[in-house]
Amino acid sequence: MKSLTKKIVQTLAFALLALPAMGHASMRIDNNTQHIVKFAIYQGDVIISKCFGMLPDQFFITQDDPMLTVSATTIIRGNTYVSQSVGIETDRSADYDAVIHAGTRQQQFTLEQRDGSTVGALNISNTLSEETQFTFQSNGQTVQSIVVPANSQKTLSLARQYKIVVVVDGVTLDPVVTTNPNANFRVISTVDRDGNEGFEVQY
Repeated sequence: MKSLTKKIVQTLAFALLALPAMGHASMRIDNNTQHIVKFAIYQGDVIISKCFGMLPDQFFITQDDPMLTVSATTIIRGNTYVSQSVGIETDRSADYDAVIHAGTRQQQFTLEQRDGSTVGALNISNTLSEETQFTFQSNGQTVQSIVVPANSQKTLSLARQYKIVVVVDGVTLDPVVTTNPNANFRVISTVDRDGNEGFEVQY
């Protein structure tokens, strides 16, 4: 009886570990074409996963808890300044301010994180007199860059609405939107009445 109970507990523990993390997206994209497929997946306005080339008859499963970071870059009087990278949590609002601090020998360019002032969104603020580029990475791979003008702010939604943008053979397909964080997508080839090949994302 004890061995049976132990086995049930172990099975339940394995099942719980296999479940995707709450609040995170884990999607599958199948390339059922004979072309290379590229895609980006957005949560609200933020790209959380990106593939720069998936071969024919291959599939891609997004990580359910990707390591997302943001950093900032600016140019002041011909000198390039790059901030440290700061982590992003897609289920938490936050503000990120690009700031210059005067040091004893040189200026220090930093990205300061604060509690979010906009519910369900990220605010990226440029406090400088020069434009600043905010670079987003997912698991160490650059997936998105946004330029913010001098003394300006941009708000990026973190709404739990996911959008996939697919490019096949240089053709950008119509985006597909879902609220399902565990959706499956198939990229397929189509043929019209004149025999011309097209592409479609099935969901």
